[in-house]
Amino acid sequence: MTTIRQAITEAVERVKMPTPTRLRDLIRQIRAARTAAEERAVVNKECAYIRSTFRDEDSVWRCRNIAKLLYIHMLGYPAHFGQLECLKLTASPRFTDKRIGYLGAMLLLDERQDVHLLITNCLKNGVSDPFLQVKILRLLRILGHNDPDASEAMNDILAQVATNTETSKNVGNTILYETVLSIMDIRSEGGLRVLAVNILGRFLLNSDKNIRYVALNTLLRTVHADISAVQRHRATILECLKDPDVSIRRRAMELSFALINTQNIRIMTKELLVFLEKSDAEFKAQCNDVVSSTIQLISSSPVNEQTYITNKLWESLQVANHCEDKQPLLQVAVWSIGEYGDLFMNGNSNDGFEPPSEEELIALYQKFLTSVHVSITSKQYALVSLAKLST
Repeated sequence: MTTIRQAITEAVERVKMPTPTRLRDLIRQIRAARTAAEERAVVNKECAYIRSTFRDEDSVWRCRNIAKLLYIHMLGYPAHFGQLECLKLTASPRFTDKRIGYLGAMLLLDERQDVHLLITNCLKNGVSDPFLQVKILRLLRILGHNDPDASEAMNDILAQVATNTETSKNVGNTILYETVLSIMDIRSEGGLRVLAVNILGRFLLNSDKNIRYVALNTLLRTVHADISAVQRHRATILECLKDPDVSIRRRAMELSFALINTQNIRIMTKELLVFLEKSDAEFKAQCNDVVSSTIQLISSSPVNEQTYITNKLWESLQVANHCEDKQPLLQVAVWSIGEYGDLFMNGNSNDGFEPPSEEELIALYQKFLTSVHVSITSKQYALVSLAKLST
């Protein structure tokens, strides 16, 4: 009965009140303006009318007026006076009103406005439509950015969304992903950031390759903010190096390099060397970053680790015709041998490694320099390495 009465009342109000200009008619009027002054006149007239409807508490045409105000905002004119009306629309039972209300709040509100707390309350009170949830989460991300107080107010609700969202369907994963981005972009608590990283870790196990790729990308952007939380998923990230999708392997490789530290350098180096050895032609075509990243990694390692890595790289060169098919591995190996020749040739290793004689070393380099299967770039690396060894 209440709904019927409300509908009848609104219908009567619509008859009593003059019908406002429709959005498409306003767009036509603005486009028809021949000068900037004419455009301003049209906009100012419409803004004055919209202000008057707000003062009169016109709830019948509020949605249409906010839609026009958002268009005016997109043209660069001030529209902040519509902030409170947007919040009124979010409290409406109609889906179309809610949609415009949240869109308007996202565009017109910023972190300096206290009304963002009302948006948080709206989310706490439930919004079942996924589209609206995503919009609200994006709005929270904007409002909480560099604002400790606003961020603190959001921590609980973001934790609830992160732990209670159903992930059996893609829409749930979308909401979770937006929640993760919001957590990472505001001044969130440490435990909440760990929860966000764990969600991304679960995404890495998803059968959908797009979800795996998005998770790796996000982890790569956030790894320096909370590297210890990402380290817990190192095994899963290394597994992604075996993914059939080349773009996923590439992101996994970049993330693996970012995770290397003095505690895990040996095991990570071993995994990355295996990865380089088995990398296919499609990946090798995009492999310049692999070589430079590996060289940077070795350069920043402790001396004993540099010796260990160089020894392992030398061993990888001993397989017949093996490294001629793996140019990135060959380039990194000869660079390391040339750079750390003294350590390599003096045999100061504790792992039982026996360094080669000068004759064995020269014979291998000669093989590479005369092989038609070794690229010009790899031969350049070998020549520079020989020059370093001779000094």
